Amino acid sequence: MKTMRADWTDDRLDERFDRIDERFDHVDRQFAEVDRRFEQVGRRFDQVEARFDRLEARFDRWARLNLSMLGGFAIALLGIVLSSM
Repeated sequence: MKTMRADWTDDRLDERFDRIDERFDHVDRQFAEVDRRFEQVGRRFDQVEARFDRLEARFDRWARLNLSMLGGFAIALLGIVLSSM
């Protein structure tokens, strides 16, 4: 056991820990890139949400038009029925 301890000098341990620190720095840079990409995805989802809002508004207008046309047809049909009596 003493020979193994002699092989691992303080300098060698420091060298290993520096290497570990470098690896963690690399991982931190990769996570920063992932965070940047998630921000891009978030902006794209905001754009998609805006498009869905516009589409929803169009469907609302279409539904109101159909409802008003249905009301007009009902009134016309009622007028035809009442005039034939």
